[in-house]
Amino acid sequence: MSSRFDPLRHSDGVRGGVANLRWEPELELDVGGPRTQVELAIACDCEPPTLTQLAQRLEAAGLISRRPSTTDARAVVVDLTDRGRALIAPLKERWLQLAKTTIAGLDETSRATLHAVMADLARSLSTGGGPRRLPPKSRSSQG
Repeated sequence: MSSRFDPLRHSDGVRGGVANLRWEPELELDVGGPRTQVELAIACDCEPPTLTQLAQRLEAAGLISRRPSTTDARAVVVDLTDRGRALIAPLKERWLQLAKTTIAGLDETSRATLHAVMADLARSLSTGGGPRRLPPKSRSSQG
């Protein structure tokens, strides 16, 4: 992602000194509360091993906590720490500013059209028209 579109790239303390981390897990945990790493991976649209690596870095940075599930010995439950929660408001403010900057040059008609298209996309995603994973490549097709 280019720094122009990365609202957290700037070093003004919003990330709490944590550079180059994805922020989707923190936002998902803020909205949905604690959940297993697998559930969080699904919410972030990434594979569980990818989320596990990211969660380890976020935990090392003090932004999330991980603990064994009390109901499933195989699962790990992830939650925001106080430090992670403290970063949510500035994070949301950055996204709001990015959104305002993104549409600043649009006239009212274009904004209304964009809003309608985004609403259609959101509806499509919420009714099962969301992201689809491609089937894994067969070994013979991997080069």
